[in-house]
Amino acid sequence: IRRHMSAVYNFGVEEGYLVVANPLKRVKSAPEPQRAPKCVANADLLCNVENYVSDGQIYKEKNGHTRSMRNVWFWAIYCRVCYYTGMRLNQVVNLEWDDVDFYRGEMLLKSAHSKTHKEWSVPIPESVIVELLILRRRVRELSPEHATGHAKVFLVSVFQRAKRGSIVQTMTQSHVKQFLIGYSLLTGERVSTHRMRHTCATVLVKNVPNIKVVADMLGHQSIRTTLGYVHPDIGEMRRAQLNLTRG
Repeated sequence: IRRHMSAVYNFGVEEGYLVVANPLKRVKSAPEPQRAPKCVANADLLCNVENYVSDGQIYKEKNGHTRSMRNVWFWAIYCRVCYYTGMRLNQVVNLEWDDVDFYRGEMLLKSAHSKTHKEWSVPIPESVIVELLILRRRVRELSPEHATGHAKVFLVSVFQRAKRGSIVQTMTQSHVKQFLIGYSLLTGERVSTHRMRHTCATVLVKNVPNIKVVADMLGHQSIRTTLGYVHPDIGEMRRAQLNLTRG
């Protein structure tokens, strides 16, 4: 609220409606609450989607509408890419084949789809490279023009038979959310692309000694943002507590 009021006051001064300097400049912002990251507690849900759901599996949405899972193999690749790279939703749905360097094992995340307007590359695990090659081959078999160049990597409409005649050129965020809503209902744990990124970040922060590496991989402009993923762990605190009894 202070920030918005200050902006309005500054506008009034600049336009000549007010002659008194902005008094809110001397008012400090209220401290922001430090909340634990929104993670997926069971990371295996992101690494092995096929073990939890299968094609044709029925689920009922909160509004009572019944749906069934489709193209689970496709979404399994999607989840693994998100988990291992920490990409944001907008970056994944706009990823193009030209952005994937299979030889170097890298993926370019363009500034146009970055929250911070930053462009950087992230490594791709070998197992995911193999899966992306399989995905590209399956796309090529159905629609060759969507398997190269500026075509989107994750284009689920290629595999949706009802829409085979008119393939949309990009996968919308609603496509992603629809699958993840069903996946969440069937597994009992809330899963979203945002939570995948937080899970990736939290695991990296706990296991990578050089936090600058983590910041670079996540595309953070400041290490302070990365440090936001460092949260107390009961197990770690319990082990630290043992040192008190030994001392």
